[in-house]
Amino acid sequence: MNLIAEHAWNSEAQGGFQWTNVSDDIPQSLQEALEPLSGYPWLGHGSAPPMTWAMRVVEAGGMPWHVLSSGRAQGTLPDGRPLRQVRHVVLDQASPTIGPGRYLALDTAGTGVGDDTSMMHADASTSVDWSRCGGNWEAILAQRIDTGQTVRLILPATASAMDWWLAIESRVNVNLWQRTVLLELLPDETGADVVLAVDGTPCADALRDSGRAVLDLARSPTPPPQADANDEPTNPIDVLQTSGAIADVAMTPGGPPVGLAALAILALILIAGVIAALIWAFDTGTVT
Repeated sequence: MNLIAEHAWNSEAQGGFQWTNVSDDIPQSLQEALEPLSGYPWLGHGSAPPMTWAMRVVEAGGMPWHVLSSGRAQGTLPDGRPLRQVRHVVLDQASPTIGPGRYLALDTAGTGVGDDTSMMHADASTSVDWSRCGGNWEAILAQRIDTGQTVRLILPATASAMDWWLAIESRVNVNLWQRTVLLELLPDETGADVVLAVDGTPCADALRDSGRAVLDLARSPTPPPQADANDEPTNPIDVLQTSGAIADVAMTPGGPPVGLAALAILALILIAGVIAALIWAFDTGTVT
């Protein structure tokens, strides 16, 4: 069962949302749960992206609902405030054929998301240019998501956040319908599994200022780690940005960080030198 709920920014001075299109079958508890998900925290603060997307599981009425949300710019109000419309597609069951990102992208494109059979053979391929990121990170990012790692990512504005996400989603093996994925949105809490933004958007700026670990491939292109046939990274490099500071941590295959290995070797050399000096002292009679 697919349900639709749409909000639009109210033109009244105090702002707020009004329902413009709601499926008759949406329970009141679910409608109330959708209301807080329609906001956009950066309205009136710089250039907002034309689209935002979110994939969540929402509890309402004692059951989980898969909520796929998209926000679209609708010009500006007379007082200069941006006008946006938010659309929620709500499913009581996950699609067995495609991921939530592809499902949401098809709805955004207006290809009849209400009919699952129309998407059974939807083209899951998405081409993006990874060259400005230092190389193709799809396999490594998918592996991190598969293993339950949180991904906070800023990518070049050569493609939309959704296009970048579809390229990554196609490589992920876990059930993404149980994950929280936010594109051009930051959560109020730390529960999101993936937060992705493109350079130059308010979300990208907020990610950089968040003090959290961010993989910023827009400003710091980095060659991706090599992966074996099972997509297991053999030489992972984590580019962490915390409060504007970039730190590169290189790992040797199956071993400790390169810096620690060098310290261990130096310690062994010093110990060997001390032992050699003691042997020489005993041989020359300096020490009795």
